[in-house]
Amino acid sequence: MECSREQFLANLAASGLLSAADVTALERTVPPDNRPLTGTDLAQFLVRRGKLTAFQASHVLHGKTQGLVFGDYVILDKLGHGGMGAVLKARHRGMDRVVAVKRILSTQLKSPDAVQRFHREVKAAARLTHPNIVIAYDAGQHAGVHYLVMEYVEGQDLATLVQHHGQLPVLQAVQCVLQAARGLEYAHAQGVIHRDIKPSNLLLSTSGVVKILDMGLARIDHDVEQAGAHHVATLTETGQVMGTCHYMAPEQILDTHEADHRSDIYSLGCTLYQLVTGQPPYAGRTRMQVLLAHRDAAIPSLQADRSDVSQVLDAIFQRMVAKRPDARYQSMNEVIAALESYLVHCQEATQYQGEEGDDVGSTTSALQRLAQYVNQTQTGTTAPPPAVLDETQAMQSDVDTHGASHRASPPRTRTRPPFPRRLVLILSAAILVLLVVNAVVLFLNRRPASDRTARGGSDPESSSLGSGPSSGVTEPGKSTAPGFGVQRRARSAEWQAARKETDAKAKTLADEQRFGEAIQQYESLPVQAHDTILRELVNEAVTELKTRAAQAYGEIETRTRQLLAENKFAEARAQLQPLVERFGIAEHVAAANALLSEIAAAELAAAPKEPPAPPQPSPEELAAQQALERQRQLEARYAEAIKPVETLAAGWDFARAAEEIDAIHFGEEELAARLAQRRDELRRMHELKQKIIAAVNKADPPFR
Repeated sequence: MECSREQFLANLAASGLLSAADVTALERTVPPDNRPLTGTDLAQFLVRRGKLTAFQASHVLHGKTQGLVFGDYVILDKLGHGGMGAVLKARHRGMDRVVAVKRILSTQLKSPDAVQRFHREVKAAARLTHPNIVIAYDAGQHAGVHYLVMEYVEGQDLATLVQHHGQLPVLQAVQCVLQAARGLEYAHAQGVIHRDIKPSNLLLSTSGVVKILDMGLARIDHDVEQAGAHHVATLTETGQVMGTCHYMAPEQILDTHEADHRSDIYSLGCTLYQLVTGQPPYAGRTRMQVLLAHRDAAIPSLQADRSDVSQVLDAIFQRMVAKRPDARYQSMNEVIAALESYLVHCQEATQYQGEEGDDVGSTTSALQRLAQYVNQTQTGTTAPPPAVLDETQAMQSDVDTHGASHRASPPRTRTRPPFPRRLVLILSAAILVLLVVNAVVLFLNRRPASDRTARGGSDPESSSLGSGPSSGVTEPGKSTAPGFGVQRRARSAEWQAARKETDAKAKTLADEQRFGEAIQQYESLPVQAHDTILRELVNEAVTELKTRAAQAYGEIETRTRQLLAENKFAEARAQLQPLVERFGIAEHVAAANALLSEIAAAELAAAPKEPPAPPQPSPEELAAQQALERQRQLEARYAEAIKPVETLAAGWDFARAAEEIDAIHFGEEELAARLAQRRDELRRMHELKQKIIAAVNKADPPFR
């Protein structure tokens, strides 16, 4: 049933967003015949005038007025869900500043531990003010809801970036990790350990700045926060694994309290691996296998997985993810120094090879261009710039040879891609084509003047209010077809029929707890870009499904934790495995995977500590080992026997060295051949020495 104009105005007043007087004053700017008639028309009118967002308009149309004004903050849109609660885009009324508001989920309020974790996040965030950390502006409680107000950053997290665009150019990946390391170094200095560093918690802003997100797992260091030491300890006494298994340090798996700043270094190293290769360093079919791999498996090689990674960067990565904390870098300052030194080596290697272009400082600008390109592709306004990768490729040469007297290949000339000139030409041609196509479409679709004035006027505002195939609210700046009439109602009826069929399918799927498939049913409904109300209707249905899924997950989690407390690991896994397979909602699947990690860690801690028997070598491996040992013994014998000879040779006494070597005899053929080769070298060196002496003696005038 369509919302009436009167009901919409009543809902709008109740929401606190606008008063009826404000709306009336705004409508007076439009000719009377063109003023909106229905609630949907009025909602679209206010969105086009910038007085409401589509999110707000949809909520007001459906009577969901509570929470749109949250204390001093006006909610503009929903950004997503974090591990603890919803994240909303909002504007502070007094300061007119756009912020991100994180509200703890209402379903979590019944859990004291959840509230404590939320307050810990607030406390940790309040200590940190750094360019590479999302700033916390405010925190509090409103109408029984806890919230944290943070800096709103336009950008994309690195996990999503890699998922959608693939592995990053090596230098840009290093820059991302370097910026994160600087933020973490500051946090560590303030006594805050993050404990959940991963690509999804690193946000790349459109200005090319990496900012650390989600301090929800952060621990206040006991040495800095003595008063809260016992309180912090009790938060994880239940054996929960705090962190994400693909990036978790081995010591953090067995005991969260063992995690110190070096655990963040380990997680940052795992993050570097994923940015460069597109996948986490360790894989497994189960959480247990991944956790065991962090502890027992050999550290993978960046060079083996990606050929353009140098030995220098591979060595930095290997040290960051060493199994033992004391084998890693001991501070983020050391990590920063290593990464900065690597970038300097890249610059010097590039300059030595005679390549033109920017220095390593251009990596930051390349990172900024990458972030801007990602932001533009999300809005469909650009094509991939080919130069983002090419501009840094020359710096990714093997910098390991830089310090060895420049033992590099001959200088090579890099053909720098014609960016941005070529891109400008391509874009200019594309824009010209689009303009011609638009002109043709407009000409073919011109309507008679009588149609354009069917509502008694041709005001542009009135001709766009009821446009499109539905009663959708149109975002500001988006043009739509004219008319409030029959065409819109017919298309709306057609859409409602499709919606009814979708409701039935989605209900069946939801009853089977296949919430992801149910959501896909709604998302597959035909909704044009400008039909904002229809899009919001779909969003409302999706939100209801997500709420139902959250309730179902809460019940499953409660049963699982009861089984975990009883050390019934198999039964606990059996509760979660169907959820992972059928729920289809990333948020709950991630939470279930995290809980599976807890189960795996608890099972690992309870398992016998006897190490498994080492595997027996195959006959081929045994033969190879024996051959290697024999070679080592021969090498040791040769080195010991030749030592007096080499001492004489070092003093240029080649004649005596040759006599000395004649006294050495080996029964092994390979040693005898090697000895004969060295004897010939010494004799030639003796002859050369005699020639030099003769030449000196014959010099005229003689050398003095």
